[in-house]
Amino acid sequence: MVSVFVLTKDRPRDLGRCLRSLAKQSSKPYEVLLINNGREIRDATLRHAGPLRPRLRIIKDEATRLSHLFNRGWQETRGDIIAYLADDAEADRHWIKQIIATLKHFPKAAAVSGPVISTSWPTGEMHRLYLASQKPVLS
Repeated sequence: MVSVFVLTKDRPRDLGRCLRSLAKQSSKPYEVLLINNGREIRDATLRHAGPLRPRLRIIKDEATRLSHLFNRGWQETRGDIIAYLADDAEADRHWIKQIIATLKHFPKAAAVSGPVISTSWPTGEMHRLYLASQKPVLS
């Protein structure tokens, strides 16, 4: 059972895209938990969750420390596997399926990650570091 938690703060358009990507997963999450650090999330944004809506929970938390919000996210989830997605990210259709497959293949693994590709320009620092990590090292 995969629980996905999403940290969100006042980006309804981004959150809508994120929720659409979760609703289209080939392996559906057990639950989706939104840790809301901003204004109220409106029904117009939540409609993007589609069939996941009955499994969607929202927790309001106005803490200013990001570490607190991350901890709140994993502590509130109920699944055996916990996945995190930022509100401005979109998950590949097989994201959850790949997480499960990777953890089955590596049973001692405690965490799994993959590339995060920026869709904005200029690209963010994490994207630049990912691209740099893919270049061959010359000796």
